[in-house]
Amino acid sequence: MSRALIIGDLHCPALHPAYAEHLWETKKSWKTDKVILIGDVVDNSALNFHDKHPDAPSFAEEVGKAKKQLSTIYKMFPEADLMLGNHDVLNFRKAASVGLSETLLRGFSAFWGVPGWRTHARYSRFDYDGVIYAHGDRGKGGQQPAIKNAKELFRNYVQGHTHTQMGINWHVNFDFAVWGMNVGCGVDDTTLAMDYAKSYNNRSALGCGVVIDGVHPYVEALQLEPHYARRRR
Repeated sequence: MSRALIIGDLHCPALHPAYAEHLWETKKSWKTDKVILIGDVVDNSALNFHDKHPDAPSFAEEVGKAKKQLSTIYKMFPEADLMLGNHDVLNFRKAASVGLSETLLRGFSAFWGVPGWRTHARYSRFDYDGVIYAHGDRGKGGQQPAIKNAKELFRNYVQGHTHTQMGINWHVNFDFAVWGMNVGCGVDDTTLAMDYAKSYNNRSALGCGVVIDGVHPYVEALQLEPHYARRRR
């Protein structure tokens, strides 16, 4: 029996302070033996193409804080598959925009100090136990994108990327049944890196996923204590 733990977008150093413990408790309660990080484990806000908050930290400051948070997750889960997301590869995207070859840059695992994580290229799909895992910045988007991608590919499908969506949807007809999981995330909405979203009504859906034998999907929502919930308003 295989038990996969799916970790949502972390966006270190914008990791929610309660998320790491939630992941560990989920691992213990479900006795998972496989870990898949759905992508955007780092935020790279200083490299973003969009406008940045004027008080946001410099790239060097951000990297230092992100590595500290990421090391906590890495110590818990030293072996994992990582679906590189759009934020994870911002350094390569920036380099390409000025004509620099990616061969001049350090790889993700080397730079961030996570050699035990096997990285999968941006836009790739990882097939494990018959389930497709993808970051979520390709294919269908909008509301409930995971089930849209599952229906299009006729495969069970897990994705992240869309912070405000978490849950499992099924599509069943006379010939087949598929499900799609939006895994949620581990983002702290109060950080400056997430300042761009403060005008939206929705907030990040905090949680992670578990898939048993590639057939049975579950989401584990992070139930916040009152003082955490107040911080997110």
